[in-house]
Amino acid sequence: MTGSSLLNFQHEVQITALHDEDGDPNTPQDGYYADTTVAANAQSSSVSYQVNKKKVKAGDILTVQGKVTLPKGVEPAGTEVFLQTYWDSEYHVKTTTEDDGFFVLSVRVSREDDTFRLRTAPTDLYVAGIDQPLPITNTSLPRT
Repeated sequence: MTGSSLLNFQHEVQITALHDEDGDPNTPQDGYYADTTVAANAQSSSVSYQVNKKKVKAGDILTVQGKVTLPKGVEPAGTEVFLQTYWDSEYHVKTTTEDDGFFVLSVRVSREDDTFRLRTAPTDLYVAGIDQPLPITNTSLPRT
């Protein structure tokens, strides 16, 4: 996982078990195999934010600033924060939080931007991220 994002991290544990009755791996007919996945109980986190505009148009700069709060004892530094502006651009704009959990993201709005979401990815594998829709309307969207 080094160097990769934890944005789509699944909070689960996969368990694989193999039992061989005679202990000889060359006789697979007496072996038994089981595989299961168990959900892990991730601790919750939260995000608070402010946006510089709630109505935007193509060419505007949208700025989101906020703070990620993690459970007591978990350091917020390095938590990834993503700003999604279009349904297939979840990785378009990202940053990491400072030591105190604060972050700032800015993006130039395009004519097609229609999905404004803030997503977090804590570095602690036992803390769940947040997926938060933002109250932003793009007035440049083509009328249907």
